[in-house]
Amino acid sequence: MKWLWRHVPLTSWRSWRRWTQVAFLLLFLWLFRRTEDSGGGMVSGWEGLFFRMDPLVAGGAMLAAKAFLWVMWPALILLALTAVLGRFFCGWICPLGTLLDGFHWMISPVARWANRINRGWVRSLRGVRYALLIVVLLGAAMALPVVGWLDPLALLTRGLAFWVDPAINRGASDGSLWLLDHGPEWVSRYSEPTYGFLRENALPFAQKAYLLAAVAAGMLGAVFLLELVARRFWCKYVCPLGAMLGVAGRWARIQRVPSRVCGTCKAKADCGQSCRMDAFDGDRKLVREDCTLCMDCVSACPTGLARFRKAPKAAPAAVQLSRRAFVGSMAAGVAVPAVAYALRLPKGSGPGATMLRPPGSGGEADFLNQCIRCGECLKVCPTNALQPVWFEAGVNG
Repeated sequence: MKWLWRHVPLTSWRSWRRWTQVAFLLLFLWLFRRTEDSGGGMVSGWEGLFFRMDPLVAGGAMLAAKAFLWVMWPALILLALTAVLGRFFCGWICPLGTLLDGFHWMISPVARWANRINRGWVRSLRGVRYALLIVVLLGAAMALPVVGWLDPLALLTRGLAFWVDPAINRGASDGSLWLLDHGPEWVSRYSEPTYGFLRENALPFAQKAYLLAAVAAGMLGAVFLLELVARRFWCKYVCPLGAMLGVAGRWARIQRVPSRVCGTCKAKADCGQSCRMDAFDGDRKLVREDCTLCMDCVSACPTGLARFRKAPKAAPAAVQLSRRAFVGSMAAGVAVPAVAYALRLPKGSGPGATMLRPPGSGGEADFLNQCIRCGECLKVCPTNALQPVWFEAGVNG
């Protein structure tokens, strides 16, 4: 992945950020691989580490359960660090953000042209993420769990589990068989040991297939295709987790200095125009909740003036959500659960005789309210019997 180190000194902050992104992405993928039944017993439980440190998942689960869930304590640590450092999770840790950066580099010739065209009108969408955050939290409080459809980690995990993982496994298996049957003998001497190594260390333990795999793939694919509209479009305009972390980091003491693009700097376009999060407003001032501490502006500063350090307390700018949008979001957060509840009434509250639930899921109401639809329980099912459904258990199901 050439984008990791191209033209960047090893000692720069930007290099540290890129290598940290790769490290956390590899950790996420390793935990994802461990989240499956391999015939050797139960998983340890820490395979869900990224979900436990996700404040949006934690907030949704606690509001739905009407109780404090101690298992989500890593999310409190992340919120505390965000209050000090700012929205660093999105720039340094989030695996979906890392994949979006890599994808953007792959399509950069087209993306740069499209981003320049769309740059003006997309900025007006800043308030959408806050509106979605309100809808998600109110929905959780009113027993309509929509967090799994908008949380970035749930979107990524579900897409990988339902579609990417089975496709890769099928492709590797079919490719190995084809080479064994039709390829030269000398190729088979290398391909078979390679496939055996991948089977042991990288590929799923068993080939599985899931209903609604196309839906999960389409939702995840849409997140990546939005890169053609604007760089990190999902992170800037849609992601409710990013909105929550942005709000938590509005008063962070670690801030960029100077807070504006330097008016006398010849490279000011490199700071303001090249920011992946478009975090500088119309007055060329940094908007704190948009900055993910990617350090690009620090590494690109020709004078070394730009840096992140402890800054004096200052009142942040107003949240980019109009009063009308706030009221509308509150109304939607109340109305959507009410409509969903009314639609669920004719179907009853039980899962039905033909429905399966994961072992240990508890009562039906608690299960439906707290499940984030990440698909990990389906991934660990040894028989591939657990499957996603549409409305067989009502709108919540």
